[in-house]
Amino acid sequence: MPAILLTHPKGATISTLDPSKQLTSSAPLPIPSRFPSTSTPQTAVSPSGHIYLWCGEVNVVWEYDNKGKRVGEIVVKTGPIKRVLGAGRVDGKEMAVVESVQGLGLWSKASSGKWESVKHLDVSIP
Repeated sequence: MPAILLTHPKGATISTLDPSKQLTSSAPLPIPSRFPSTSTPQTAVSPSGHIYLWCGEVNVVWEYDNKGKRVGEIVVKTGPIKRVLGAGRVDGKEMAVVESVQGLGLWSKASSGKWESVKHLDVSIP
């Protein structure tokens, strides 16, 4: 069944639709306790179904699986996050592009489950 991700000022919700486009289930995406309570969650979904949650005030991107379970986090040392693009799986590894205030970073999830910076570019997406 197709899933949709709804983002609202104080959280996010994963919902599923049946073939007739009727809402069949809905579950809140658990927001980490470190997430600033005054910030609106930003989200991105990768082609592999992973969900990325962040806000512009912190340097962490939280990763969830397609069922809403938190499965990892990316800690960006180049400052607060502007944008995230989930790139899906490449050579069996989950990949993401993260834009911070100091440029773009390509990230790869290692077999250990930890995210590693693969490449950093001092450029910004217009």
